[in-house]
Amino acid sequence: DIWSVNWSVDWQTAQDSTNFRDNLGNLDTRPFNTYDTGNFARHDFTVRWNAADDLSVRMGVVNAFDAEQRPYLGGGLISSQDPYGTRFFVGLNYRPW
Repeated sequence: DIWSVNWSVDWQTAQDSTNFRDNLGNLDTRPFNTYDTGNFARHDFTVRWNAADDLSVRMGVVNAFDAEQRPYLGGGLISSQDPYGTRFFVGLNYRPW
């Protein structure tokens, strides 16, 4: 196996970013329909090349289709969302023994 290709999908169903009951008495809260994060799917691709028995090179893209979290979530880090957009990577694995 000299080449390998991996495609992974991280799909998250919609969830509420806070409990409605915690904000019922606060008149400064945002509208209730903005608490829903919406469905979210992130597609990641990786290609690995085994150049030798002790050396492999991998490269790929994370969030290939630039899935974005809802605008009203701002830049906050919701654990099931990806606020960073598409990013690329290259890696080298060397196993001397």
